[in-house]
Amino acid sequence: MARAAGTKRKTASESALGPLLRQWRERRRMSQLTLAVEAEVSSRHLSFIETGRAKPSREMVLLLARVLEVPPRGRNELLLAAGYAPVYLERGLDSPEMSQVRRALDFMLRQQSQMAVKRGLRDTFQALNQFLRGHPAPRQGNHNLHTERL
Repeated sequence: MARAAGTKRKTASESALGPLLRQWRERRRMSQLTLAVEAEVSSRHLSFIETGRAKPSREMVLLLARVLEVPPRGRNELLLAAGYAPVYLERGLDSPEMSQVRRALDFMLRQQSQMAVKRGLRDTFQALNQFLRGHPAPRQGNHNLHTERL
């Protein structure tokens, strides 16, 4: 199929940005016009970016991402789709720089786990006591369960 004279073939990065940007805009329930007004750009330029007819600058991609309140990982994806290097570092939880975060998360999870077990035991004993109180006591002593303070 012949292309019109002077038209440039789109690269993969140029064509990938438009749908991704549109997806974020729709996720935020914004029209092109609303996004354009909030970002202080023309709605025509925004339309051209989404359709791949215009290649935005790095600053434009970051501006639109900021207005759309895209999280850092999503901003990196938009930058990569536009052909730019990511701006935000991403580290795995197992990296040495994240050791303090791992320790804090481990501590919080242990605390939550202990509290859940205690709460679960307390609720179980209370339910059993209520159940046993509602039924006649067996002939061999009192089988009500008493809970200690957990």
